[in-house]
Amino acid sequence: FAGAVRVWQSPLLFRIALWVLLANLIGTLFYLEQSRIVGETMTDRAQRVQLFATLDLVVNVTTLAAQLLVVSRLIERFGVMMGALALPVWATLGLVALMISPTLGVVVVIMAGERIIAFALSNPALRVLWTTVVPEEKYKAQNFIDTVVYRGGDAASGWVFAAISGGAGFASLLVAVVAMPLVALWLWTARDLGHTHRDHPKDSAE
Repeated sequence: FAGAVRVWQSPLLFRIALWVLLANLIGTLFYLEQSRIVGETMTDRAQRVQLFATLDLVVNVTTLAAQLLVVSRLIERFGVMMGALALPVWATLGLVALMISPTLGVVVVIMAGERIIAFALSNPALRVLWTTVVPEEKYKAQNFIDTVVYRGGDAASGWVFAAISGGAGFASLLVAVVAMPLVALWLWTARDLGHTHRDHPKDSAE
């Protein structure tokens, strides 16, 4: 409860929570669309297993290479804002691509890119923000965000998108109508989060 209260009181913590919630909402949308398209396109279970195994391998190898070779340099040079913006920018491109061509190849590229950016760049950049708050806030607020905000958003987003799409995914115009404003808010939150960290690196501690 103390973590929840502090999230509402601190501009930095509130932006982190909102970023995480929006990332979860859009990520769940992509995941459900991937499941739908793969299920419709590949009827053989062995082929689906092979596809996801290959996807996992590509994501893991690329993420490891990126974290070892380039991520620290990118964050040091361009700051947290780049990491915070990278995922919503990719999601914007992914939503447009799926609205134009909701096919297996498109959704696989989107999911691979989303996971690589999240694991290699955005999540590490977001963790940097926690170094600017006092330990009590770090553990209480982070616990609230990682459980209530993240897991609660995960469950709620699945119900919402399943309801509005009726199982049709991006064949339903309503999905795009709901998703695009969320992505726009996510982009604004990421930009504002970067500015908040740059201008007030010790916001919560002060």
